[in-house]
Amino acid sequence: MAALGAGLRAVGADAEVVLRAPPHPFGYPADRVLRPLPALVYGLNAPLRRDVLHFQYGSTWVRHHLDARLARLLGRTRVVTFHGDDCRLGDVAKELFPARGRVKSSAGDDATRARLAALGELCDAAVVNDFELATYVGPYFPRVYLLPLPVGGPAPPERPPRDPSRPPVVMHSPSDPAVKGTAAVEAAVEAVAARVPLEFRLLRGVPHRRVQAELENADVVIDQLNSVTTGIFALESMRAGLPVCGEIDRGALAPFQADIPLVAVTAATLAEELEALLLDPARRTALGHEGREFVERVHAAHIVAAAALHVYAHVREAPPGLYVADADGIRAVQPPVRAERQGAMVS
Repeated sequence: MAALGAGLRAVGADAEVVLRAPPHPFGYPADRVLRPLPALVYGLNAPLRRDVLHFQYGSTWVRHHLDARLARLLGRTRVVTFHGDDCRLGDVAKELFPARGRVKSSAGDDATRARLAALGELCDAAVVNDFELATYVGPYFPRVYLLPLPVGGPAPPERPPRDPSRPPVVMHSPSDPAVKGTAAVEAAVEAVAARVPLEFRLLRGVPHRRVQAELENADVVIDQLNSVTTGIFALESMRAGLPVCGEIDRGALAPFQADIPLVAVTAATLAEELEALLLDPARRTALGHEGREFVERVHAAHIVAAAALHVYAHVREAPPGLYVADADGIRAVQPPVRAERQGAMVS
């Protein structure tokens, strides 16, 4: 959201990013971080001051969604972005997205459905990054928009030629090691290290700025296993000019990610693919250039912000449906066939 806020300001919007205390443990920036009482006051005043309320992580500012209710009464635009486990349903994941279903429990499904239903009544639309998340939220919202994740900050400088005398550095930085498949990543790296010189850097629980600094010294990034789509770390790594390995299901990606240059792996194939990358510096360089170009073209903050402005305008008059947003505008899309098994997917 810090990236989107900066992007919106860059394209001329008056935007602010406000978090409830405590601040994010990874050190992401915000315009304001408010403790409970100031947050309550802010939440109830925001509909009086803002034309658009863009909620995050399946939550609004005030208990019982009183801020969203007031915003609806005042005719403000209300959208909510879901990022992952704030909307994932374990039973749906196990049936439709088995890689994700390996690590997603169904224990909280009833509470998640109740939250989705409440927000679907109060908000004009849900915003997600891919077809996987659209599948979970679709039955509860009249409109769903696929919007790229924004990657903020200035683009890193071009990477200098690496020193061929040092072993390549393989980096993995999981936010949740159990979910991201870190044990399988470590096993694969250990197997490859027995045959090919490498240095492994595993970063856990460190601030975002530390991760960004470490990318400057990496040669290959392993994003995550047990996944069907990409996250922000993969995109930041690509923007830094690095080849990225990760588990994906291309049928779950949004249309704007159709040509993402990610090395698709599973726990069973990671060692083989990693070894091939380490032995092929030219391929690593080519993938780094392709990834950097892809992120700048699709995920740069000002580009995503322009697409978000299209969403805010479109949602006021749009019929129910599933849409893709980019800097050029909005277009309707059909959900994947398997999403129809989830029930009343928007159409």
